[in-house]
Amino acid sequence: MSVYAVHARAQFPTPQRGAWAPATPSKPIEEALDSETVTRAIVVWTGWGRTAWPDRDEAALVAEFGAELALGVLAEVRRLEDRFYSSEASKVAPDLTAMGEQAAAEFRETHPEIGEEAVQALAWSYTFDFK
Repeated sequence: MSVYAVHARAQFPTPQRGAWAPATPSKPIEEALDSETVTRAIVVWTGWGRTAWPDRDEAALVAEFGAELALGVLAEVRRLEDRFYSSEASKVAPDLTAMGEQAAAEFRETHPEIGEEAVQALAWSYTFDFK
């Protein structure tokens, strides 16, 4: 089930929330999105260390973080992936290794709060997509 389907289901009435009350997390999403959580989310979502190629698995985020937090973290993961992919390394690097290293270095400069494992996961995805 996609994160979007989970979100849509969260809008329907339940005995706990009453009629048509929106789902609200027990902790605000913004507070839950610390750098460790975002780093872990990138690793889980890409499939780094788990799959043979980048996966971008929304269901894995729901399984790891629960539906409510997965909604918020997915938006942040996609924003960071877009930032990583804004690198021009795919156009100027002489090979895949250099391409990944250049894009990762650029990303680290602007996002030092993101853990190295997530940077490697994004570099893996980037080089896979531009091979």
